[in-house]
Amino acid sequence: MDAEIIFIQSKTTSSFSGSDVGSFIYGVKDFLSDEPKMVQNEKIINAKNI
Repeated sequence: MDAEIIFIQSKTTSSFSGSDVGSFIYGVKDFLSDEPKMVQNEKIINAKNI
């Protein structure tokens, strides 16, 4: 089965932070990884099982 997953991050600051975007992308890639490196709590594990 193919799926399209869209992740959105929004902030209300007036400036742009490349490091914030980089951290977000790293987190998304780790979330989708079969072997994540970041700690995953119960809420994240449940979201991955959907």
